[in-house]
Amino acid sequence: MGIITDKVQTNIPLVAEALAALLASKMASTQNLAIIEGDAQSVFTSIENPDFTPFWNISTIIGDILQNSRHHQDWRFTKIYRSQNRCAHSVAQW
Repeated sequence: MGIITDKVQTNIPLVAEALAALLASKMASTQNLAIIEGDAQSVFTSIENPDFTPFWNISTIIGDILQNSRHHQDWRFTKIYRSQNRCAHSVAQW
């Protein structure tokens, strides 16, 4: 289990959530983690159905996440409720 943070240069919450998922996929790759969880429904829906994402502003980021996941067939992307994500939310507020 792990948490990683980074500052992003965007004022669009959806883009920030997608970049967080990308950062998590990079961490998962180096740490041999297999489950990536998050509470951003739009991001996880786009990962599951990249050809049907209506969010053009994250399509490139989703593509990068999927590129990372091609090398890790055991990865699972799981959407969780915000109430289950309190620890990561608290860390992000710092």
